[in-house]
Amino acid sequence: MSVLDAAAHRSLVEALEQDDLGALVVLAPSSADPDLAPFVGDARLGESCLLAHRDGRAVLGCFTPMERDEAGKTGLEIAAPAEGGANAPSTFGERAAGLILRLLEEHGGPVGRPLALAGRAPVDDVLGVTRALEAREYEIEGGSALCRRWRRTKSEWQLDDVRAAAAGVCAAMFRVAALLRRATTNRNGLLCIDGRTLRIEDLQREVGEEFGRRGLEQPEGQIISSGRTAAVPHSRGTADSELRAGESIIVDLYPRSHLFADCTRTFVVGEAGEALRRVAELVRRALTESEEKLRPGVLARTLQEEACQMFEGAGFATLRSAPGTTRGYVHGLGHGVGFELHELPSFRAAGEDGTLRVGDVVTVEPGLYDPEAGYGVRLEDLLWLGPNGVENLTRLPYEPDPGEWEASE
Repeated sequence: MSVLDAAAHRSLVEALEQDDLGALVVLAPSSADPDLAPFVGDARLGESCLLAHRDGRAVLGCFTPMERDEAGKTGLEIAAPAEGGANAPSTFGERAAGLILRLLEEHGGPVGRPLALAGRAPVDDVLGVTRALEAREYEIEGGSALCRRWRRTKSEWQLDDVRAAAAGVCAAMFRVAALLRRATTNRNGLLCIDGRTLRIEDLQREVGEEFGRRGLEQPEGQIISSGRTAAVPHSRGTADSELRAGESIIVDLYPRSHLFADCTRTFVVGEAGEALRRVAELVRRALTESEEKLRPGVLARTLQEEACQMFEGAGFATLRSAPGTTRGYVHGLGHGVGFELHELPSFRAAGEDGTLRVGDVVTVEPGLYDPEAGYGVRLEDLLWLGPNGVENLTRLPYEPDPGEWEASE
């Protein structure tokens, strides 16, 4: 059975018809390519190409005989280059161009309509395929936007995969909370366990062990940062940084099974200062209020505007009130998640790309930061807009005190 169910086939045909395209061509360096991954599921492949016709027929080009069993897992029709002996093409682009041209000729080609070209193959290979197709009078258009729109709504197996990654995130967060709960504070204000200083690398180790146990990858890394480093939203922290009592510790995890999950929590061990407590309360309020408004038909960027309004009303700068600010609310409210960490829907775009709809998987992640005061606080949930309402896929405590997490484990 094909990885693509009937609904996915239908939506792909509709996407091609909407853009008046005859077929989709994907050039992928591996099966991890987000434009190819929805077609191949669990199959692990190297260089591959795919030709998906407007009539729903999809053919996977496989260039390595050793991968034939993996290719067979997809349920797709499989094609391989013709044997060429000593004159066989040597580059991926040459092999892909020959195979795609052969498949187009066998199928009759998309008469009068352009081909959409997508995938993340090296530029030289893309140019080679483009030139070969244009030499045979095929018109080529970019297909990346089409693929982003098409893979936005998750199929059943894709949603299950997101759930698996999200479950791993939740388990890793509980392990981090448990480790922080064991910590004591020495006379210098440093967190210690068993007589040694607790460092960022200790938290990273807990996360890595849990993800490894579950077979989750971290191709985009992770963010575990504290104090002044946590005040810079995308700072990944330094492994040997010592953790201090009363400082915020941001843990932002985004592993991948076949699809990504994404979730953030902020911890504080010991007594937080008044400013940090107030910020934590405001961020939690922004998260709660934004999630209450999350529903199909809502333009996501209006939620961003409303979050800005709330933070501005509390006296904080935002990108709306002070473009380029590094203090206050300095980033967007969320993003879609799937085969890429950041996908549609967009919390910045107008129109269809920015309007929430049933089937979307999105994050909501408000935060407040102050490099001078030395804190950053961010909370992030991963949510699915299902047919029966919004489901939180990362149901974790929001309390910064890891001691309050114990009852939820």
